[in-house]
Amino acid sequence: MTTRVGRALADLFAVAQEIFGQGVLWLMIAAAIVVTLGYLFVLIRDRSVSWKKFHYVQFSMPAGAILAVWFMLAMTGPLRPILPDPSMFRC
Repeated sequence: MTTRVGRALADLFAVAQEIFGQGVLWLMIAAAIVVTLGYLFVLIRDRSVSWKKFHYVQFSMPAGAILAVWFMLAMTGPLRPILPDPSMFRC
């Protein structure tokens, strides 16, 4: 890995840690790993792709995307009303 790519990934990780906090970020990473391993386990166990399950997952993705956008907005603050900083009015 080049230093440029490594530095970019380190910056991306630092920004995500700043937005979500250390606990939530590692919880999301752990959840992603568990879901991925579970998918691979079922895929290997069944030795084929169940197209019914595959299509169910594909059609439920928009709901997950909407929840992910809402979660990001809740974590970064645009859902909160914009109020002026009281220190602006001090002389």
